[in-house]
Amino acid sequence: YSSRGGDVRRLKTPVVPYDSFWYQDFGPIYSIDAGGGLVSNDFIYNRFGRVGDDAVPASLAAKQGVVNRQVTMDYEGGNFISDGHGTCFASTRIYQQNPRLTRDQVNALMRANLGCTKFVALTPLEDDGTYHIDLFAKLVDDKTFIVGDFVDHPHNKVLMDQNAQLLQG
Repeated sequence: YSSRGGDVRRLKTPVVPYDSFWYQDFGPIYSIDAGGGLVSNDFIYNRFGRVGDDAVPASLAAKQGVVNRQVTMDYEGGNFISDGHGTCFASTRIYQQNPRLTRDQVNALMRANLGCTKFVALTPLEDDGTYHIDLFAKLVDDKTFIVGDFVDHPHNKVLMDQNAQLLQG
């Protein structure tokens, strides 16, 4: 870090208790509020009863001195990609894990908390346990996606080809 011109005095390593190593999934998703301040978006994480993991965003926000915004929907960070210009991507799992909310309500929460003015939901892999977008798609830059091909799994290949078509449209 310092060899690249970074000031190590600015680095802080807050330590908070947790249950698993899947920080990408249970950690906060940061955004900037209307006033330009950093916000920790604290979605409900209820995977496998890991209450310690669900508590991490609030604990980190307190240690970092930033606002912790409770978001009233279940969500996992491994199922989130943003192009940085208002378009957000996830797998359709986002709707399935929030059966008490309509698609419009889920999209509205994503817009209100993460600034997602456009929301694109892709079909997840057929036989994956997480159904997260980070297992089959990667945004390379704000206009280029890589989507898995899965030539050894014919049904997943069809699903991923359909996702690629959707992204091209």
